[in-house]
Amino acid sequence: NKSFGTQSSLKIDGKYGSGNFMMLPVPICFGFPSQDVPIIWDIGTSSIMHAEVMLADRLGYELDEGVAFDKSGLPTRDPKSALAGAFAPWGGHKGAGLGMVVQMLGILAGSPIQPPDLADFGFLIVVTKSDLMMPEKKFREIAGELAPDPLNADRLRLNRLLHQTPDLPDRG
Repeated sequence: NKSFGTQSSLKIDGKYGSGNFMMLPVPICFGFPSQDVPIIWDIGTSSIMHAEVMLADRLGYELDEGVAFDKSGLPTRDPKSALAGAFAPWGGHKGAGLGMVVQMLGILAGSPIQPPDLADFGFLIVVTKSDLMMPEKKFREIAGELAPDPLNADRLRLNRLLHQTPDLPDRG
């Protein structure tokens, strides 16, 4: 089966380009069968994810330039200020548009426009029958040719985490 899922975000304020647009990550995930392992694309529509900001706060690191705003809408590198404010959209106006659409899907699933902190999210899951438009076996073959090696994708994620989080403390 092919599916995608989404949930609403914590905060979206203003309109992109208005000078006061801010958002927190709006997650969306797609999954497809292939010959070997499922192909999963799981992203958030902001420039930085909530968990990354929480980790930076716990470890005492500053955020990258241009990824977060404080509660007044001013750019910040301070994780605590970012958590009280919002995150910049990923991909400029296209990411902001995708975030807005994903937020609306969460609202269709019962979420308020702006859920309170980490509560009352609207989750929408859509599943389609794999063989509705073509034989499932054929789709799995094509998907397997199109998708990158999943092990390489995992290595890329691990590499990104290791390079963005220098000198992790030893939990020994």
